[in-house]
Amino acid sequence: MAGRKTRRARLKRIAFGRPDGQSSDRNIAPTPETLKKLEKDVISTLFEEAALTSAQRDAALEIRGIHEAIGRGMFARSAVNPAAVRGGPQYGPRDFTHKMSVDELDRWENRYLPWSHDLAVAVVSGMPGTRWLQLVIDIVVDNVSITAVESRYRLAAGSGLRYLAEGLDRFSEARNSV
Repeated sequence: MAGRKTRRARLKRIAFGRPDGQSSDRNIAPTPETLKKLEKDVISTLFEEAALTSAQRDAALEIRGIHEAIGRGMFARSAVNPAAVRGGPQYGPRDFTHKMSVDELDRWENRYLPWSHDLAVAVVSGMPGTRWLQLVIDIVVDNVSITAVESRYRLAAGSGLRYLAEGLDRFSEARNSV
C-alpha cells in the first residue's frame, strides 16, 4: 500500500510539476517572449481606439464567425452533433454547408454572399487587381494590421482603415436589409 501512494505521488509530481500535486501554472505570468508573440485582435484594437463603430465591430465579428463556419465544414470531424446541423445522417457526399447550423447558413446565404459578391468585383486603388473583399478579409479574418495591409496593397496611409470601415458598413446594411 505504501508503494502505491509513493507511485501516485511521483506521478502527480511529474504531471503537475509540484510536490503537493497542485498545478503550478496558476500564478505564473507569461514570459516577455510570450507576450511579444501574442497579437492583439486588430478589430478590438480599432474599436477601443474609436476607429470603428459598434455596428462595424459587430459586422466584423459576424464575418469572422461565418468564415469559421465555412472552415469547419471543409474538414473531417470525428463526431457530429446532430442538434447543431441540418439534415439527416451525416455521411455520404455533402458540401460544407451541411455542417453549418440553420442560423449560420441563413447568415451565409442572405448576408455574406451578396456582400462578398459586391466587394469581390470592386477594385481598390493601389496595387492593380487588389479586390476590396480581399483587403477586408485580410484584416477581419487573418488579423493583419492596417499598416501591413496598406503596405501589402500599396495604399496611401489611412486609406486601409477607410476601405475597411466602408466594407463593414456595407455588410451592416446587408444585415439590416434582411
